Amino acid sequence: MNKVKDGYFDCITIGDHISELPKSMFPASAAVDNGKYPFICSSSKLKYTDKYLQKTPAVVMGTGGVASVHFGQGQFAYSTDTWAIRSKSLQLDTEFLYRKIQQLLPEIDFKAFEGSGLKHLKKNDVKRLEIEIPSDLNISKKILKILKIADLTIEKTEAMILKYQQIKAGLMHDFFTRGICADGKLRPPREKAPELYHETAIGWIPIGWESVSLDSIKESLADGPFGSNLKTEHYVTDPGVRAVRLQNILASGYNDEDKAFISEKHANFLVRNKVVSNDILIAG
Repeated sequence: MNKVKDGYFDCITIGDHISELPKSMFPASAAVDNGKYPFICSSSKLKYTDKYLQKTPAVVMGTGGVASVHFGQGQFAYSTDTWAIRSKSLQLDTEFLYRKIQQLLPEIDFKAFEGSGLKHLKKNDVKRLEIEIPSDLNISKKILKILKIADLTIEKTEAMILKYQQIKAGLMHDFFTRGICADGKLRPPREKAPELYHETAIGWIPIGWESVSLDSIKESLADGPFGSNLKTEHYVTDPGVRAVRLQNILASGYNDEDKAFISEKHANFLVRNKVVSNDILIAG
């Protein structure tokens, strides 16, 4: 039953207005690099696969780790560790439902995920959530249109960031293989000015540079804890001591979305593996 909040919005319970889609049989490992169809897994990152499951819009939520939500449209697939739903009500557009869940994602992550290790989504808690929707469907359409424009702007910005990251990678390669002359300009490459380079155990490097071993300049060096020292049962819900895991370390950056915690007591046991400011983390 709808609750009238004011003359412009109705308050509805999500579970009264949705239908659940069949559970997928695709494991997350079904993702392929050059897949034809969007593949939604229990992650904020969209993947791709070679087969599709649906061609009608749906809201797809991850069921493990941290709260995530995607809007499936066109031909798409979703993995077995997700929950797919769509609106069955003329009053609630499926895309508008996606936007409302997107808005409530921090609350869902806090209230509707449980577990001492890998947390799992409590679907009934999501179904019990009450959301506000415009009484006039035309208002909902206008809101969605504005949000799509915002998404497009974000996509263009991310494309620009990627472009500059590639430019930065090229500059780093030049800086770290050729160096800078006294006039502030890049040295000519070795092919054009071999007299500006000398050969070392790691290859040709600029005159005036030397090669050293990591062991000779490190302050400390430690592996992460063995698997037997950090198991599923050692993880606790927030609050606790943050544990940096493999999925947090990217090829050229750090992903802070997938958070995990261990108890103060176990953190003291793993004091040798403590991470401090300015540490360099390398995925094993």
